[in-house]
Amino acid sequence: MPLTVFISSTSLDLAQHRKALERSLLDAGLSPIGMEHFAAQPEEPLGACLREVGEADLFVGIYAWRYGYVPGDSGVSITELEFSEAQRLKKPCFCFFVDPGFPWPEELRDQGEPAARLDEFKRRMDALLVRSTFTTPDDLAARVLASIQRYERSTTKRATQGSAQTPEQRNLTTLLERSKQFWVAGVLANVANSVGIYALTMIPEPDAVDQHWRDGSTPELPEQQPFAPGKSILDIFEDSGRLLLILGDPGSGKTITLLQLAQYLIEQARGIASEPVPVVFHLGSWSARQPLEKWLVLEARSKYYVSGDLFEKWLREHRIILLLDGLDEVEPAEQSACVQSINAFVGSVGVPGIAICARRAEYHTLTTKLRVNAAIRLEALSTAQIGAILSSSEQPMRGLQQLLDAAPEMAEIAGSPLMLNLMRATSQDTLESGIQQTLSGSLADAVVARYVEARLAADGVEESHRQDVLTRLGWVARRIIEGGGNVFQVDALQPSQLSGITRAAYFLLTRIVVGLVLGLTEGIYLGLVSWAQASFGTALLRSVSVGLLFGLGAGLIDLFRQGRLAADGAGEQAQPQRKETSWPVSLALVLLLFALFAASNWALWHAWERAGFGIVWALVVGLRSRGGGIAHDIRTPDIRSWSWRSAGKGFMLGGAIATVVFVVPTAIGAFPAVTEEMSKYPASTSIIIAGSTALLYGLIGAVFMGWRANTIATQVRPNEGIRLFKRSMLRGGALLGAVTGGFLWLVVSGGMAQTTGAAMAALAGLVIGWVVGSYFAVVGALWYGGIDIINHYALRCILWLSGRTPLRLIRYLDSAVKIRLLRRIGGGYAFIHRALLEYFVARESAAKSK
Repeated sequence: MPLTVFISSTSLDLAQHRKALERSLLDAGLSPIGMEHFAAQPEEPLGACLREVGEADLFVGIYAWRYGYVPGDSGVSITELEFSEAQRLKKPCFCFFVDPGFPWPEELRDQGEPAARLDEFKRRMDALLVRSTFTTPDDLAARVLASIQRYERSTTKRATQGSAQTPEQRNLTTLLERSKQFWVAGVLANVANSVGIYALTMIPEPDAVDQHWRDGSTPELPEQQPFAPGKSILDIFEDSGRLLLILGDPGSGKTITLLQLAQYLIEQARGIASEPVPVVFHLGSWSARQPLEKWLVLEARSKYYVSGDLFEKWLREHRIILLLDGLDEVEPAEQSACVQSINAFVGSVGVPGIAICARRAEYHTLTTKLRVNAAIRLEALSTAQIGAILSSSEQPMRGLQQLLDAAPEMAEIAGSPLMLNLMRATSQDTLESGIQQTLSGSLADAVVARYVEARLAADGVEESHRQDVLTRLGWVARRIIEGGGNVFQVDALQPSQLSGITRAAYFLLTRIVVGLVLGLTEGIYLGLVSWAQASFGTALLRSVSVGLLFGLGAGLIDLFRQGRLAADGAGEQAQPQRKETSWPVSLALVLLLFALFAASNWALWHAWERAGFGIVWALVVGLRSRGGGIAHDIRTPDIRSWSWRSAGKGFMLGGAIATVVFVVPTAIGAFPAVTEEMSKYPASTSIIIAGSTALLYGLIGAVFMGWRANTIATQVRPNEGIRLFKRSMLRGGALLGAVTGGFLWLVVSGGMAQTTGAAMAALAGLVIGWVVGSYFAVVGALWYGGIDIINHYALRCILWLSGRTPLRLIRYLDSAVKIRLLRRIGGGYAFIHRALLEYFVARESAAKSK
């Protein structure tokens, strides 16, 4: 049975378009339904329309410049009610708007309140679904038929794949929803709701790329004519074999076009396990020190909270479509190297699709071209398009139109969608007075400045506080620029943003706090297990003192290490995977520090016991931060789950370490006190103790290596990394504590059962297991994020005390989102456009130079 298609539109202005669409659908074997088919029915028109919407398989909405008939006192037109009914019934909806630049008779355009309602209705549709544009009746018919055929292919794929999802498919689905949450709902829908999305003119530019299929000859290039109005970026992407370069001038709409492509691809992939997932990355943070694949893995971890191993696997299996923005924001000297890295990745690893955005002028200065199939450039808005946009606004902006008519230089920069949006969001009096007062700098800079002033005034920020707001946002902008990206993440703050005494304070404070936590934990442990040899208070006091001294020593060691790295030019740029040669020196110094403590009069216990704690501390503090560099002292969180294969490797490693460190030295008499104690027991008992020790260390190793990162976070909010660390800390500490405590409870209760009775043995085992398990629970919590949480909040505190950030940083950033200076992208914040970012950086630089 053919699919039934309900066609919704106003009638007088779109009669020819409806006829052409019906013919096209009938020729394709589909069954169109519209007002023409049920006008003679006995029902009221509205009731008949809504009933037919419910019975149809698909809904197609066609909208020009009329809101349509409003029945009764509802205040809502029939066309909007039809769309709402389709949404309520979860019908597949395909909506098409007439191209704003396409000529349309004035008598068929609504004015006043109906025009305002239509504008609001269109913004609502933009926020809910993918929509396209059309021009002529034949163009509309072709675009609707192509969309329905694409939907039929996707439906067929979904039907053949079943409903059960593997863990990997669930992770990919989460990543797909993450992309939609970040870029479609977080950015694209906000733009559509605030100012609308413009239909841009796109022109092929084949000489901009080095097609990967060329044989070295120079082919004849086709004449560069604009694509037909209404041709979507998805169609162009598909026609290019999913290998596309998008060029344009600053503010020309490159990023919005890329996000429209992401929106189309996300809708294609939803529910289809075999479809690759589109993921947006900003190339600004790329560096020539790392190949593209490694950079992508790091970005996926820090921006999307995906396990690095998992994302690398997806890249290799061609499960990811790469949407790369900001090629021109790579360091100028490295842009050609970035193009070479992209070409190398596409040539060696391969991709199911890739689209790259770049500023046209900067791209054409590069010595290397991208090896993709096609390139397009985005043209500036024409005078006719600008006029149509301003006249079709919810409140027609005649004042701005008059200003543009009177100032040709203003009209020229209004061809940039960004500049036009900023002008529309600024009162005309503020805009005109600001332009007249501009004595230096570009006109575009003046527009940005007046927009910022208007936004602060709209939020009611007092004049006396505006400078503080501008200074704080300048600091945020500087952090984004230094990070090489376009997003500021609170959980990505690093001590590289400190210098001088504040940096020294950070290292000493964080290491002393960690040392204090470890010392306190060790003191409680030793006070409980050695109560017969010394008082609990004495053991606790001395352990805490040792911890404080250790923290001070570790802080000084890290200051020394970072100073050496900075002198070598690697300190602030070192990547997390880089193994610096200085970390073994730091580890050796930490072990030496503990050896000195063990030999001092501070020790109330044997040297071999002290050495054991020294090894634990050195592993937790020394190995955990190895090779990070000051730009990565606070790690990127991983989302963990259990891996039996990795746990097996950890068990073998832990058992081997115990054998080398404890079992063999004890057997050869390296620890006299232990040997003397063991001589009191039969040889079989000594063997059991040695085997139990090796088994315990094996279990600890299994926990550390088995609970590994191989999944993706299901939710992302500001400071999500710290939330993930808290969750990881609690789970990791509980897991390690339960394993060690439970094991010792079994060993002790089993060993003492024959001499003390089962009940007493079980109680003794429970006490010892609880004490030892609690100690290792704290160690595990520190390892699995506790240290990073301490470092993060210490850094936030220092930044606040030094006046660089407000105390409630996230609330402050959210307030900047409300007044449309920043926008939320997942767990981070970005300026609404690069132009505002550069404006705030320029302000901060000017303030520093005074």
